[in-house]
Amino acid sequence: MQRSLGRWQRWRWLVLGGALAALSVLLWRYAGRLYPSLCGDFLQFWAAARLNLAGENPFVRERVYALWQAAGWTRTWALVMYNPPWTLTLVLPWALLDARSACILWRLSLLVCVFVSVDYLWRAYGGPVKRRWLAWVVGIPFMPTVIAIHSGQLGLVVLAGAVLFLWGLRPTMDAARREWAAAAALLLISSKPHVLYLFWIALAVWLFTFRRGAFLGKALAVTAAALLIPMLTNPAVLVQYLAAVGQRPPDLWIASAWGSFLRLAFGPEKFWLQFLPSLLAGGIYAVYVWRKRLGWDWMVDLPMLVLWSQITRPYGWTHDLVVTLLPLIAVTAQAAQRGPRALRLALGVYALLQVVMVLAHRFTPSGDHHLVWLPLAIFGVYVLVKKTLARQDLSREGGHHA
Repeated sequence: MQRSLGRWQRWRWLVLGGALAALSVLLWRYAGRLYPSLCGDFLQFWAAARLNLAGENPFVRERVYALWQAAGWTRTWALVMYNPPWTLTLVLPWALLDARSACILWRLSLLVCVFVSVDYLWRAYGGPVKRRWLAWVVGIPFMPTVIAIHSGQLGLVVLAGAVLFLWGLRPTMDAARREWAAAAALLLISSKPHVLYLFWIALAVWLFTFRRGAFLGKALAVTAAALLIPMLTNPAVLVQYLAAVGQRPPDLWIASAWGSFLRLAFGPEKFWLQFLPSLLAGGIYAVYVWRKRLGWDWMVDLPMLVLWSQITRPYGWTHDLVVTLLPLIAVTAQAAQRGPRALRLALGVYALLQVVMVLAHRFTPSGDHHLVWLPLAIFGVYVLVKKTLARQDLSREGGHHA
């Protein structure tokens, strides 16, 4: 019996890999029939990568819209990609497919991202392995997760990057190899650099404080390689990107950020107001990180960094809130470690949060800026559970001393 189990342990990953490969081939062939709708947000990445492969400027709205129309898009607008040009490398494989097949495979890829991310976070923050399924229950139905997967947005890629960064910095025997993974994680996080904008401040202080020049070199090497790939077919892609951002900044949309209300109050054309709250918050956070620099711990400090980034973000949408799964899974795992009572509290307030988010998304007037308070609600849930766990720990210590 034990010999049979050992043989299965050796072969299970090969069987799983073969099954996934077969499923990928089937989905590639029949994806368009299984899920005929197009995910508009993803089409901006797909079209940009297609144009870049053809040696064209991927940031020209007319050419992007022409590709959308050819793919079956019937509306009168199209989105131009404003993400950094190395993002093209991340979406390049899907650009080789037709739009409908690419959409469904991209959605499945995002589902894998959230599944793997929350599973790792649960274990990294001390959640009982036998209850790891709770991470899937919390993470996959999370309203921003559903929106991000449906629209094909990159928020889940940023989440996966944050998780990979934590994994890469774990103190293990192969720490030098893992550093390359952490360096590559920065590429994923920078696909939407504003989502975790406070991360870059903390990273700069951390690199300086601990003299991590070698890590910085690896990160720059990975980024340069990712930028070189789209330049092979379109050498001017970086210049084209800078020109597009300079000539047509993304100022037409009223984002779900506090800066949007400044623009609404003093004039939507004053785009610089969009970033004013974030500049103030970033300055305060820089002072905080600098004072804490010698005791900085990414595992401990990243959850709150994620929350503050979303509360004070310069730009973003409801689907970007998917990155708050990092603090939510972390605190739920810690509650599960404390026992059933703490876990019930964590799951109860999470369920309430989910109901509030769904109702707000359903009944709030059109426009994501009306949901700017959602990060505060998530922050409230996180703080409530953390403080409850701290009180329980204090009461247990008091009981032991008595």
